[in-house]
Amino acid sequence: MIDVVVPVYGQLHLVAQCLDTLKAQEKIGRIIAVDDCSPPDGTSEYLDIADVTVIRNAENRGFVESVNAGMKLVESEYAVIINSDVAPVDGDSLYTLVKSAYLAEACVAGARLLFMPG
Repeated sequence: MIDVVVPVYGQLHLVAQCLDTLKAQEKIGRIIAVDDCSPPDGTSEYLDIADVTVIRNAENRGFVESVNAGMKLVESEYAVIINSDVAPVDGDSLYTLVKSAYLAEACVAGARLLFMPG
């Protein structure tokens, strides 16, 4: 299984798209969304009902501290950090990324980004 850490700061439409596509991925354990004190755009309320593990920063801590907070909750052998404006396109793309990194004996891997319409 793969746990996924998603630092979040507003952008409700992108966060919802990201989390929805993550839920459709194969071999995903926990999805950990770290709300970095989002502005009042509905993102925090969406996270309440999104069926993901949520960490809420009391103040804006920035990307790195949000990632570190999320990584503390990872329980799977593998973890992926995804920006909240990214939506994996295939049902097994994260598994394929992790498997490729494992086979190459790499500690870090990145994916090719394709820009979606809209």
